[in-house]
Amino acid sequence: EQLGLANKADRIAGLNTMDYMREQDNPFTRLQILADLEKPPQIKFNDLATAVNTPVVEDNPLNFDMRIDFFRQSEDRVVTAFTIQTENKDLVFKDSGGAQVAQLNIFGRITSVTGRRVGVFEDAVTTTATPEELVALKDRKSAYQKAVALPPGTYKIDVIVRDINSGATGVRHVGFTVPKYDSQKLSTST
Repeated sequence: EQLGLANKADRIAGLNTMDYMREQDNPFTRLQILADLEKPPQIKFNDLATAVNTPVVEDNPLNFDMRIDFFRQSEDRVVTAFTIQTENKDLVFKDSGGAQVAQLNIFGRITSVTGRRVGVFEDAVTTTATPEELVALKDRKSAYQKAVALPPGTYKIDVIVRDINSGATGVRHVGFTVPKYDSQKLSTST
């Protein structure tokens, strides 16, 4: 401005942006934002992520069933559905505001044959009932399902389920093969 190359009105109009740059327009800040967007999400259940590597031996193991189903999505992708089911009689229900609530933390890690991590999922799941419904609910089951798109191949899934109220924990290590569905042939999934 002192040299006569710009005037004070250019500051307000934003014409001379080299000297007056916002922090979010800084190239280093933009690179940091892009790097933060591309990194994987933070794992919430770190204790479950470390416990899935070691065999968990406890006095009160949590029994659960796991089923793996496949649905063809495209030529090179198959939707793999992981269904986890627990008996409600094995869960501990606590009173929370007049309702009986059982809480589970579920953590799963999918790895390829080479040991490369293909996917991770973690969720907090609740089953809720009124005190009157609790007796009938104990005879039923609770189910959770997570669907992940995978290319055909052989994988392993490590799943750990923990009841928050009792601390009971169950672990499953299951190997599975994602089938290749030929688009020229009639085929069915599980």
